[in-house]
Amino acid sequence: MKLRNRLWLLFLPLYVLSGCGSAEAIKMYVYETKKVNLEKAVMKVINNNPNIHIDNTDTVEKKADSALFAKSRWTSADSASYYDSVHGWLGLTIKAGESDIYYLCRYRGERPYWETSPVSAIFISTAHDKNGNAVYQGQNEHGEFSSKFANDLIDLFEKELVNKLDKELHLEHTNSIFD
Repeated sequence: MKLRNRLWLLFLPLYVLSGCGSAEAIKMYVYETKKVNLEKAVMKVINNNPNIHIDNTDTVEKKADSALFAKSRWTSADSASYYDSVHGWLGLTIKAGESDIYYLCRYRGERPYWETSPVSAIFISTAHDKNGNAVYQGQNEHGEFSSKFANDLIDLFEKELVNKLDKELHLEHTNSIFD
């Protein structure tokens, strides 16, 4: 038994590196402010921009809600997971000419990080148009995030939300937590 545990510890890094893919965000926007401040600024920008509306039809909130209520018992871990799902994800639709672009965004981290970190971030997890063209977090094996389609989606997101967010917060974002 002990030998199997030791072998597992040796092979775990190989397994993780070989088959799990990347959790790389399509694009991340990092601010030197607490998550609560970032979230308030995001909501203010959205509420003052007629081209953006919150679209909760496909957010993780509803998926988490149904999954948790389907369980027979709640645990403290379930409650924390539910809280993080509700307060961590944001579905948006941004009007671009005659088209609407859907974005699923995520605030970086979870509640303990949000409560203690002086740095916060929002990132694009998914973006798609109504024709079914899409880019997804973690699916950049062939440079999908630098395609013309992805760049157009990112440019729209930055024009309608991020640039206004920078002004609202009186901060300039970076694209990495290490900048």
